[in-house]
Amino acid sequence: MAQGDKPLRVFAIEDNGGDKKYWHEVGVAFRNRDNSLNVKLYMLPLLKLQIREPEEKQE
Repeated sequence: MAQGDKPLRVFAIEDNGGDKKYWHEVGVAFRNRDNSLNVKLYMLPLLKLQIREPEEKQE
């Protein structure tokens, strides 16, 4: 991971066929020096994955 980079959040997106989609956080991803990603999953989803920048926590 490049210095100062934060881990990315990995989500599985569950689509029930209706209007609503459910987002489940399933792991983290770390950016390498060559800009590739290493992904560590806490569970194995059988769904579409999306990797996002972390949101700033609001107090």
